[in-house]
Amino acid sequence: MEKFPEKSKAGLRGKYPLLVLAGLAFALILLEVISRLFLENPQTFQAQKLNQNSDNFLQKIGLEELDFYYETKTGLRFIPNIKGTIKNHYISKKDVQVSTNSLGFRSKELPQKTQNDFRILVLGDSITAGDYLDEEKTYPALLESFLKTEKPEDLKQKNIEVINAGIASTGAGSQIALLTEKGLTLKPDLILVGMYLNDAQDSLNLKAIKVPPLLQKIKLINMVFEKLNLIIKNEKFSKTAEPVFDKAGRAFIENNQISSSSEQWSKDPKAFNSLIFQNFKDWGFSFTDEFWEKEENQFKILKTISENNKAKLMFVLFPVRYQVESEILNNFPQQKFEEKMSQLNITHLDLLSSLREKFASNKESFYYDQAHPTEEGMKFIASELSAFVKTSLK
Repeated sequence: MEKFPEKSKAGLRGKYPLLVLAGLAFALILLEVISRLFLENPQTFQAQKLNQNSDNFLQKIGLEELDFYYETKTGLRFIPNIKGTIKNHYISKKDVQVSTNSLGFRSKELPQKTQNDFRILVLGDSITAGDYLDEEKTYPALLESFLKTEKPEDLKQKNIEVINAGIASTGAGSQIALLTEKGLTLKPDLILVGMYLNDAQDSLNLKAIKVPPLLQKIKLINMVFEKLNLIIKNEKFSKTAEPVFDKAGRAFIENNQISSSSEQWSKDPKAFNSLIFQNFKDWGFSFTDEFWEKEENQFKILKTISENNKAKLMFVLFPVRYQVESEILNNFPQQKFEEKMSQLNITHLDLLSSLREKFASNKESFYYDQAHPTEEGMKFIASELSAFVKTSLK
């Protein structure tokens, strides 16, 4: 039998690494093409400090990206004086322009307050911050527009300013800290707190593993990083969730009838209870007395701060989407909210009824997910708030 010459064998062996690399490159290119054709685009972002060149070498050469947020001892904050774009935001799937002022608020730069200014400072979480929409489409910005268009009688001669101090993933404790650290320096006349059903604790935030800017155009890499961050976050959350959840969750099961499935949540009370339990470590906890006992202390602190600084205090409660779109009415959180607000004599607005009526009129959802309103939802909320503020300030 004829054999390959030794020289030919050596030549083939020398080409093996090149063949392997070529095969690997082809496979990666194929996966990238498939990703671009059939899979959703992952979220990416680009940000820069305003009027300041970065002294970070890795940022300068494109191997590290400036973030929009940073951690403090009292919670998450927007980086001050930053401007950037969040591309294909994971909530709205839109490209969103985000900028902050020198206080780290998603609002314009504010000069020293004059006697002619009436300032409304809005505290809240991601619903209020609205970083999944351009600033002018958030409810604080729309509220300012509505109030300026038709001013309350007592504010006819005033310059009305609505300041968005919302920060994603924050609970009541972080919002109080933000108010005392920075918000009060603006001397607000009205403090408006946008409350959601998971505000008893900050949502879990981890420093995400980010794709270097030079590689952000490779969709496959972005998707891998996005999935990796989600896995790490879920694992961390399961280990750090407060023990009170487990105790209150067991009590909820004992005191409520729960179906084996939540699929019929819009028609079956038992299935809705199952949905509450599935989301217990998020908004489901608000369907217990423990949540409202915990929140009552925060309400009292906010009231004291407002009174000491001669500012009016208002609360608005955002429901979870399932409450709005269900055929059955489960309004336990709203009942407790009304009870606590009335006991403390705090001006308040519960949006559940008006949102349910709005949905019932056309059956069109105005939510991107279980919490975050669409552009139309933001407009409706701002309109309801505008009417409420006008009435409350009379």
